[in-house]
Amino acid sequence: MKPWAAALSVALGVMPSTAAAVVRVRLELDNPRPTAGQSFHIVYGISAQNENRPLQATSLSLPGLQVLANPSPPSTDGFGMFGGGAGVQMTMETNVEYIVVAERPGRYTIQNAAVIDRSTGQVVARHPPLTVVVGRPDPNAPQVQPQPQPMPGFPPIPGFPPMPGFPGFPQEPPPPPVYQGPDVPPEGQLTGAVFDPNGFLRVLVSDPAPYVGQPVEYRAWAYLPAYDAGCEPLREPTVTGFWSDNLLRQSNVCAQRWIPVSVNGNNMGAGMIRHLALYPTRPGESEIGPLEMNFEFILGDSFFGQRRQVHLRSPSITVNVRDTPAEGRPRDYVPGTIGPLTLDAHFDRRQVTAGETVTLTIRAQGNGYIGSVTFPPLPTVDGLRMLTPTSRLLPRRSDDPLHATREDTVAVIPERPGSFSLGEWSIPYFDPNSHRYLRATVTLPTLEVTGAAVTRDDDGSHDDPTIALDPFDPGASLAPHRAVFTTGLRVWSAVLAPGTGLALFSLVGALRRLRARRREEDEDLSRNDPERLLASAENSLRAGRTAEALASLGRAISLARKEIDDDALRDAQAEVDTMRFADAEGVAPERVRELVSQLRAALARATEAS
Repeated sequence: MKPWAAALSVALGVMPSTAAAVVRVRLELDNPRPTAGQSFHIVYGISAQNENRPLQATSLSLPGLQVLANPSPPSTDGFGMFGGGAGVQMTMETNVEYIVVAERPGRYTIQNAAVIDRSTGQVVARHPPLTVVVGRPDPNAPQVQPQPQPMPGFPPIPGFPPMPGFPGFPQEPPPPPVYQGPDVPPEGQLTGAVFDPNGFLRVLVSDPAPYVGQPVEYRAWAYLPAYDAGCEPLREPTVTGFWSDNLLRQSNVCAQRWIPVSVNGNNMGAGMIRHLALYPTRPGESEIGPLEMNFEFILGDSFFGQRRQVHLRSPSITVNVRDTPAEGRPRDYVPGTIGPLTLDAHFDRRQVTAGETVTLTIRAQGNGYIGSVTFPPLPTVDGLRMLTPTSRLLPRRSDDPLHATREDTVAVIPERPGSFSLGEWSIPYFDPNSHRYLRATVTLPTLEVTGAAVTRDDDGSHDDPTIALDPFDPGASLAPHRAVFTTGLRVWSAVLAPGTGLALFSLVGALRRLRARRREEDEDLSRNDPERLLASAENSLRAGRTAEALASLGRAISLARKEIDDDALRDAQAEVDTMRFADAEGVAPERVRELVSQLRAALARATEAS
């Protein structure tokens, strides 16, 4: 190039050159002196000029500050798509705006604002730490009402008030949410975990030294650098020496919700993934094994973020289970009965007739695992027959999941008229708060019985004929076995006529199978045909066997109700069941004949209607 042409090129600014790459990091505060509890914004921006390397912004370190919105660094995934060439100035920018709040006054340092080369890990640009001073709130400061801001992109019109912004984009950030519930991880020192910025599991127990039977809450959280994740359980914690109950509702996600937390200056999300109620069954040291899970989440925003997978394992926990003290222990104390314990008892009816069945319900409520505790037997009262009690655990309350309720029901049959008082019923328990043995007592209700006395026959004649064993056959032969081939004629007959013998044998077998099949069909028809069952009931009445008659009549009514929807049949069913349960032999045969006639009439009406 000639000297005058070069000088002219320099003067006109068209000298061919190669554009230099420049990367800058911007970190600004919209309110450099906020007060405690007042939210403020942190603008984190990246600009790259003529840069074709794959860049990545690092996450901010905000120790002591609670992030309310935008916890991810600015995305730089599209920066490497364009590069500067000769004489070309290509600039790309991106930024995010963090909304944070400090709960207490003090000095807070914002660190780790940098850009690195994703391929080599080398730092390309870095912003120095930024310090913000948070002051004490002034209680006398006037409350400033937020003013409507102009709509983005439209300047204010003179003489008219500014138009408010779009709905859903308030000018002031909302107050920080207050998280409550059992899934909120405890604050303070990190216990029950080994910190890892890529993710870790944390496990805690509510009481590391409980008594035998005292409930212990076991909770496990997953700490991840994200606010949502998918999980794959690999190994559940071993709870040898405990009875366990799952308190966490099953769902298709790892945690019901993820709570923002700050751990060692790292913004993470914590989600409770396990919540168990453990009841120690033996004293001594018991170890709760580790929990292992795989997690998958997106690091960064949902469009340009990176998918990560981590394998996490929680530490084990040792629980030192204490036995209840031997001093002052009642003789009838059952190990594992932990208080406080309350009792309640009531009859479904207070006034009944002799022979009628009533139900006594006893309810025990407490915080221990009372489902495994053996209750003492009820007092024996002359004139009352009590059957074997049945127990069940009622559903837990959502506000107090460790509160358990056990309900025992006992069928009581009075055999004579009078007023029956069952007295008191008590259970000893150990109170871990006062470290003493106490006793829960309830006064059982009084039962008033009227009518005539009934007799109880314990000779087994009231057994259900449908399940009774068949008697021995008295006509069975007791003659000794004799050999068949005692003469030559018999031997030659068997040798010379094998075909005839085989044919006769097959014929006899076929006849036996046919007879057995017909007998089974006839028995099945007799058990499932209401007409035959009624005939059997009448035959039993004529023979004086009231129990057999009631059994046949009850089954006939039950089969008829499957085809006939009749209130009278339902009442008859209840009456027959009551008579069978109380004392079948004490029932008047005339009443049974009346019920047989009623069922025959109902079957006839159903046949005519069809």
